[in-house]
Amino acid sequence: MKTFREIYESTKQKLETFSKDRNGRLELNVYITDDLNKIFEIKNGIVYFRNTLGTLGDVRNYVNDYIRDIINDLLKEQKVFFRFTDNKDEIKLVKNKELNNSRNYNTGREENGVSVSTHTGYQIQDYKYGYAVTGNVIGYGSDGEPLLDPKTMKPLSRMYSEKSFDKLDKIKEKYLIKVLKEIGMTREMYSAFMNDITLKNVDGSDFKR
Repeated sequence: MKTFREIYESTKQKLETFSKDRNGRLELNVYITDDLNKIFEIKNGIVYFRNTLGTLGDVRNYVNDYIRDIINDLLKEQKVFFRFTDNKDEIKLVKNKELNNSRNYNTGREENGVSVSTHTGYQIQDYKYGYAVTGNVIGYGSDGEPLLDPKTMKPLSRMYSEKSFDKLDKIKEKYLIKVLKEIGMTREMYSAFMNDITLKNVDGSDFKR
Protein backbone atom coordinates (compact mmCIF):
# COMPACT_ATOMS: atom_id res chain seq x y z
CA MET A 1 0.00 0.00 0.00
CA LYS A 2 1.25 3.47 -0.85
CA THR A 3 1.95 5.67 2.13
CA PHE A 4 0.36 9.10 2.50
CA ARG A 5 3.78 10.68 2.01
CA GLU A 6 4.24 8.89 -1.33
CA ILE A 7 0.82 10.07 -2.52
CA TYR A 8 1.66 13.63 -1.58
CA GLU A 9 5.11 13.57 -3.17
CA SER A 10 3.53 12.37 -6.42
CA THR A 11 0.50 14.63 -6.55
CA LYS A 12 2.27 17.86 -5.59
CA GLN A 13 4.14 17.64 -8.90
CA LYS A 14 0.91 17.82 -10.85
CA LEU A 15 -1.49 20.17 -9.11
CA GLU A 16 -4.29 19.66 -11.66
CA THR A 17 -4.97 16.57 -9.54
CA PHE A 18 -6.76 19.11 -7.34
CA SER A 19 -9.60 21.38 -8.41
CA LYS A 20 -12.00 23.83 -6.77
CA ASP A 21 -15.68 23.13 -6.27
CA ARG A 22 -18.38 25.79 -6.76
CA ASN A 23 -17.79 27.05 -3.22
CA GLY A 24 -14.06 27.42 -3.77
CA ARG A 25 -13.17 24.36 -1.68
CA LEU A 26 -10.27 22.19 -2.79
CA GLU A 27 -11.14 18.73 -4.13
CA LEU A 28 -8.98 15.72 -4.94
CA ASN A 29 -9.73 14.22 -8.34
CA VAL A 30 -9.53 10.43 -8.37
CA TYR A 31 -9.66 8.73 -11.76
CA ILE A 32 -11.52 5.43 -12.17
CA THR A 33 -10.25 3.05 -14.85
CA ASP A 34 -10.68 -0.54 -16.05
CA ASP A 35 -7.03 -0.79 -17.11
CA LEU A 36 -5.30 -1.33 -13.76
CA ASN A 37 -4.04 -4.76 -12.68
CA LYS A 38 -3.99 -3.56 -9.08
CA ILE A 39 -6.48 -1.61 -7.02
CA PHE A 40 -4.57 1.64 -6.72
CA GLU A 41 -1.78 3.40 -8.60
CA ILE A 42 -0.23 6.82 -9.12
CA LYS A 43 0.95 7.73 -12.63
CA ASN A 44 2.54 11.11 -13.33
CA GLY A 45 1.05 12.55 -10.16
CA ILE A 46 -2.52 11.37 -10.87
CA VAL A 47 -4.37 9.08 -8.46
CA TYR A 48 -6.05 6.10 -10.20
CA PHE A 49 -8.33 3.42 -8.80
CA ARG A 50 -9.47 0.28 -10.56
CA ASN A 51 -13.14 0.20 -11.44
CA THR A 52 -15.06 -2.00 -8.99
CA LEU A 53 -18.55 -3.40 -9.03
CA GLY A 54 -21.29 -1.57 -7.15
CA THR A 55 -23.19 1.68 -7.11
CA LEU A 56 -21.60 5.11 -7.36
CA GLY A 57 -21.93 5.39 -3.58
CA ASP A 58 -20.15 2.04 -3.13
CA VAL A 59 -17.23 3.19 -5.27
CA ARG A 60 -17.00 6.53 -3.47
CA ASN A 61 -17.07 4.86 -0.04
CA TYR A 62 -14.41 2.37 -1.13
CA VAL A 63 -12.10 5.14 -2.35
CA ASN A 64 -12.69 7.22 0.80
CA ASP A 65 -11.97 4.28 3.12
CA TYR A 66 -8.86 3.30 1.19
CA ILE A 67 -7.39 6.82 1.30
CA ARG A 68 -8.30 7.25 4.98
CA ASP A 69 -6.34 4.07 5.75
CA ILE A 70 -3.34 5.47 3.90
CA ILE A 71 -3.54 8.79 5.73
CA ASN A 72 -3.67 7.06 9.12
CA ASP A 73 -0.12 5.89 8.37
CA LEU A 74 0.97 9.50 8.79
CA LEU A 75 0.34 9.58 12.54
CA LYS A 76 1.71 6.06 12.91
CA GLU A 77 4.99 7.32 11.49
CA GLN A 78 4.99 10.02 14.16
CA LYS A 79 4.19 7.46 16.89
CA VAL A 80 1.28 9.56 18.14
CA PHE A 81 -1.46 7.36 19.60
CA PHE A 82 -4.46 7.60 21.89
CA ARG A 83 -5.14 5.34 24.82
CA PHE A 84 -8.53 4.97 26.53
CA THR A 85 -9.04 3.41 29.94
CA ASP A 86 -11.22 3.24 33.04
CA ASN A 87 -8.18 3.70 35.30
CA LYS A 88 -7.70 7.39 36.05
CA ASP A 89 -4.21 6.65 37.45
CA GLU A 90 -2.94 4.76 34.41
CA ILE A 91 -0.47 7.46 33.38
CA LYS A 92 1.41 6.81 36.62
CA LEU A 93 1.71 3.14 35.61
CA VAL A 94 3.01 4.20 32.18
CA LYS A 95 5.67 6.48 33.70
CA ASN A 96 6.76 3.73 36.12
CA LYS A 97 6.85 1.10 33.31
CA GLU A 98 4.28 -0.95 35.26
CA LEU A 99 1.40 -1.05 32.77
CA ASN A 100 0.36 -4.57 31.79
CA ASN A 101 -0.56 -5.76 28.32
CA SER A 102 -4.17 -5.31 27.24
CA ARG A 103 -6.73 -8.10 27.24
CA ASN A 104 -9.30 -8.97 24.63
CA TYR A 105 -12.55 -8.59 26.54
CA ASN A 106 -14.41 -11.02 24.27
CA THR A 107 -11.97 -13.92 24.71
CA GLY A 108 -10.15 -12.97 27.91
CA ARG A 109 -6.81 -13.58 26.21
CA GLU A 110 -3.89 -11.26 26.81
CA GLU A 111 -2.68 -9.24 23.83
CA ASN A 112 1.02 -8.96 23.02
CA GLY A 113 1.11 -5.28 24.00
CA VAL A 114 -1.02 -2.31 25.02
CA SER A 115 -3.94 -1.46 22.73
CA VAL A 116 -4.00 2.09 21.36
CA SER A 117 -5.66 3.96 18.51
CA THR A 118 -4.47 6.41 15.84
CA HIS A 119 -7.65 8.46 16.26
CA THR A 120 -10.10 9.50 18.94
CA GLY A 121 -13.27 8.06 17.43
CA TYR A 122 -14.59 4.60 18.06
CA GLN A 123 -12.95 3.76 21.40
CA ILE A 124 -14.12 6.75 23.40
CA GLN A 125 -17.66 5.46 23.85
CA ASP A 126 -16.60 2.66 26.18
CA TYR A 127 -14.10 4.35 28.49
CA LYS A 128 -14.06 7.05 31.14
CA TYR A 129 -10.58 8.45 30.52
CA GLY A 130 -8.14 9.01 27.68
CA TYR A 131 -4.70 10.45 26.93
CA ALA A 132 -2.18 10.83 24.13
CA VAL A 133 0.81 8.51 24.20
CA THR A 134 3.86 7.49 22.18
CA GLY A 135 5.75 4.21 22.03
CA ASN A 136 7.03 1.44 19.80
CA VAL A 137 4.48 -0.63 17.86
CA ILE A 138 5.22 -4.31 18.36
CA GLY A 139 2.18 -5.78 16.63
CA TYR A 140 -1.55 -5.51 16.11
CA GLY A 141 -4.39 -6.71 18.28
CA SER A 142 -7.32 -8.97 17.55
CA ASP A 143 -9.33 -5.96 16.33
CA GLY A 144 -6.49 -4.67 14.14
CA GLU A 145 -5.48 -1.91 16.57
CA PRO A 146 -1.78 -1.05 17.14
CA LEU A 147 -0.14 -2.65 20.15
CA LEU A 148 2.61 -0.74 21.96
CA ASP A 149 5.47 -2.16 23.99
CA PRO A 150 4.53 -0.91 27.49
CA LYS A 151 8.19 -0.44 28.40
CA THR A 152 8.59 2.15 25.62
CA MET A 153 5.39 4.10 26.27
CA LYS A 154 5.52 7.79 27.24
CA PRO A 155 2.47 10.01 27.84
CA LEU A 156 2.11 13.04 25.56
CA SER A 157 -0.69 14.64 27.54
CA ARG A 158 -2.39 14.56 30.89
CA MET A 159 -5.36 12.29 31.53
CA TYR A 160 -8.71 13.62 30.29
CA SER A 161 -12.16 12.55 31.41
CA GLU A 162 -14.77 11.66 28.80
CA LYS A 163 -16.29 15.15 29.11
CA SER A 164 -12.99 16.61 27.86
CA PHE A 165 -12.14 14.14 25.08
CA ASP A 166 -12.35 17.02 22.59
CA LYS A 167 -8.96 18.10 23.99
CA LEU A 168 -7.50 14.93 22.49
CA ASP A 169 -8.78 15.97 19.07
CA LYS A 170 -6.85 19.22 19.47
CA ILE A 171 -3.71 17.29 20.37
CA LYS A 172 -4.08 15.15 17.26
CA GLU A 173 -4.56 18.28 15.16
CA LYS A 174 -1.40 19.80 16.64
CA TYR A 175 0.74 16.83 15.61
CA LEU A 176 -0.98 16.61 12.24
CA ILE A 177 -0.23 20.26 11.45
CA LYS A 178 3.40 19.65 12.47
CA VAL A 179 3.74 16.77 10.02
CA LEU A 180 1.98 18.60 7.20
CA LYS A 181 4.30 21.56 7.65
CA GLU A 182 7.33 19.28 7.43
CA ILE A 183 6.26 17.98 4.00
CA GLY A 184 5.04 21.37 2.77
CA MET A 185 1.36 20.43 2.58
CA THR A 186 -1.53 22.70 3.50
CA ARG A 187 -4.40 21.72 5.80
CA GLU A 188 -6.75 22.35 2.87
CA MET A 189 -4.94 19.78 0.71
CA TYR A 190 -5.08 17.27 3.54
CA SER A 191 -8.82 17.83 3.93
CA ALA A 192 -9.26 17.17 0.21
CA PHE A 193 -7.50 13.84 0.58
CA MET A 194 -9.69 12.96 3.55
CA ASN A 195 -13.12 14.17 2.55
CA ASP A 196 -13.49 16.08 -0.71
CA ILE A 197 -12.96 13.47 -3.41
CA THR A 198 -14.34 13.80 -6.93
CA LEU A 199 -14.51 10.65 -9.06
CA LYS A 200 -13.50 11.13 -12.69
CA ASN A 201 -13.26 9.02 -15.80
CA VAL A 202 -9.86 8.91 -17.50
CA ASP A 203 -11.10 11.38 -20.13
CA GLY A 204 -11.84 13.92 -17.37
CA SER A 205 -15.62 13.57 -17.34
CA ASP A 206 -17.47 12.87 -14.11
CA PHE A 207 -17.59 9.19 -13.19
CA LYS A 208 -21.12 7.78 -13.15
CA ARG A 209 -22.31 4.29 -12.37
